[in-house]
Amino acid sequence: MNMVYIALLSLFIFLLSDTMSLGGTATDSTTVSNDISLSLLNKQNGNETLVLQGATLIDGTGTSPKTDAVIIIYDNKIIAVTNQTNYEYNLLSNDRDRSLTNERVLNLTGKYIMPGLFDTHAHVAGVRKNSYDQAISENMLGMLLNSGVTTIRNPGGPTNESVQLREEVLDGDLKGPEIFTAGRLLNTPEIPVPFVEKQVTTVEEVREEVRNQAEAGVDFIKLYVGMKPDLVKAAIDEAHIQGIKVIGHLYLTSWTDAANLGIDFLTHGVPVSPFLLSEDQQRIFNRTGGGGPFDHSLWLDLIDFNSTEIRNMIESLVRNQIPVDPTLSIYQAIFKRGLPDTQNEERWSKVLQLTKMMPWSGS
Repeated sequence: MNMVYIALLSLFIFLLSDTMSLGGTATDSTTVSNDISLSLLNKQNGNETLVLQGATLIDGTGTSPKTDAVIIIYDNKIIAVTNQTNYEYNLLSNDRDRSLTNERVLNLTGKYIMPGLFDTHAHVAGVRKNSYDQAISENMLGMLLNSGVTTIRNPGGPTNESVQLREEVLDGDLKGPEIFTAGRLLNTPEIPVPFVEKQVTTVEEVREEVRNQAEAGVDFIKLYVGMKPDLVKAAIDEAHIQGIKVIGHLYLTSWTDAANLGIDFLTHGVPVSPFLLSEDQQRIFNRTGGGGPFDHSLWLDLIDFNSTEIRNMIESLVRNQIPVDPTLSIYQAIFKRGLPDTQNEERWSKVLQLTKMMPWSGS
C-alpha cells in the first residue's frame, strides 16, 4: 500500500512535518511515483501553495476514509481539506486570486494520506551504559521516519547525546521524527542496572540531578526501578518546579503511589510491583529466588486483577489522568515467540487484559 505520512494536529489546520514519507521511503528528496519530488516542502519554499490531489485521506478521527481528497498547504501549514469537486469549483470561482499564488500540484491518485505516527517508547540514543553510537542513532531515526513515525518520545538515554539528537533533527541537520527526550535514568544503588543512570540516595541528590538535566534541556525526567516514594516525590516536585514532566518505570514505588504523588506518565504495561500483590502473593514473589523488577512472568502468574490493590491502582490512574505506555511489542516478544506454551499464552492474555483495564477506565 502506498502511504503518505503527514504530521496532523487537527482536521482543518495542521502542522506539516518537513519530511513526508511515501511508499516506505524518505530521503533528502523524497519521491512520489515517477520522480515527482516532495523536497519542495523545505522551509525555503514556505510561501508556496502545495496541493496534494486525488489520494484517499485517513484523518485519524475515526471517520471513514475520504476518497479523492484535496489537501491545500501554504506556509508549511495545511489550510484546507476538501474534495476534488469543491476544489475545481473554487478554482473557477477564484481564478483571478489563484493567479497571484505560486501553486504546485501533486497528483497522488491511488495513494493514501494519514497522520504521522507517534512512537512513545523509542530509545534512539541507546540506553545501555557506553552504548551511544551516532551512526546507529541516525539509522534508527531514518527507519522510524521511513515507517511513517513523525514524532517519538525517547524515555531515557545519555543526557547530552539525547538532547543533541533532538536539536539536530529540529535544526534540519538530521532526518528523523520530532523528538521529545529524557536523559539518564534516576535510580538508586539498591537495584543497579546496566543502563545509563545517575544513582541517588537522598532527596538533595535527586533535586540536584533533576536541575542538572533541566539545564541540559531534557523534556522529561525518567525515574527507575530503585526509586522509593520519598525520592519519587522529590523528583516530581523538582521537575515540576523546572517546568518538565516525569516518566516512571518503577518497582519500589507502586503505580498507585506514583499516581497520587503526581507523576505524569508510566511506562511498560505490566507494573511488576510487589506492592500491587496481596501479602501472601508478596511472600511467594520474594521467596522464590525470582522476583525483582524484571520478573514479568512470576508477577503475572501471581496477580489477581480483581484484588483491592489493582482496583486502587486503576482508580488512581484514572483520577489523576496518568497515561500508560504499554509497550505491548516487548511482551509479545517475551510470551508469543517460539514454540506454543500454555503458560505463556495465559500470561499474554493477562497482559492484554490489564492493558484493556487501563484505557477503558480512562487512563
